[in-house]
Amino acid sequence: MVLLFASFTQAGELRHCASHAIWSHAAYRSESGQDYLSAIRTRIDEGFCGVEIDVIYDELLKIFYVAHDSVSDDDDKIRRRLSDVAEMMSDRKAHIWLDWKNATVLNAKAGLSVLKEDFRGYIQRDNFLMVETSTISAAIYMDFLGFRGIRVLYWLGYGGSPNSLRDKIRDIRTYALYCYTKAWVSTPSLGLIDACQRRGGRLFVFTVNDTNAIGNLLRKGASVVLTDLPFRKLREESLQ
Repeated sequence: MVLLFASFTQAGELRHCASHAIWSHAAYRSESGQDYLSAIRTRIDEGFCGVEIDVIYDELLKIFYVAHDSVSDDDDKIRRRLSDVAEMMSDRKAHIWLDWKNATVLNAKAGLSVLKEDFRGYIQRDNFLMVETSTISAAIYMDFLGFRGIRVLYWLGYGGSPNSLRDKIRDIRTYALYCYTKAWVSTPSLGLIDACQRRGGRLFVFTVNDTNAIGNLLRKGASVVLTDLPFRKLREESLQ
């Protein structure tokens, strides 16, 4: 646990955003039928200071591609390359939150090396990637590796009515990580922000599409709230 505390203290600030910000969820999904790269570009250019993107690492091709679920066709994987997003970010100021769907302890080091190379120019401008995984063991290992320019987001579920010993252990683990370390935390649990006196620092909450709930989370101190709402709607509600 000592290693974890040492690693967590290296986290920086979200310099492209206000102190509390709203980011675009799954930016590659587009109702207008745009390809994923155009959709990400549009979300950033309309005003979002951060976007979330689902990615999968292919160990044979040694590439990340943009997708929520695994793709079997190699040509499709290449058409979805995350490295194209990195190139697009060369002239844009925004944060990238990568939801790494298939991260494990076994592929973590190789995957982070690919990310560091793909986003080399982005990182050299003192940006950093948020890399999220729901696998706690992989998150701990990635944080221990301490790759420059990469911040690990710990996916933590919390609250509700624990129906099993597993649920109780989940809540204890979440409470300990969130309240007693400086971990960057992502959660679908809107109530986690009230769990302790940490009051939301480095807390990323997803996916919230109710403007009242978004405003409440920001007032309580959430660092980032992820939403599917268009930027125009947030501006009309004076949230952006």
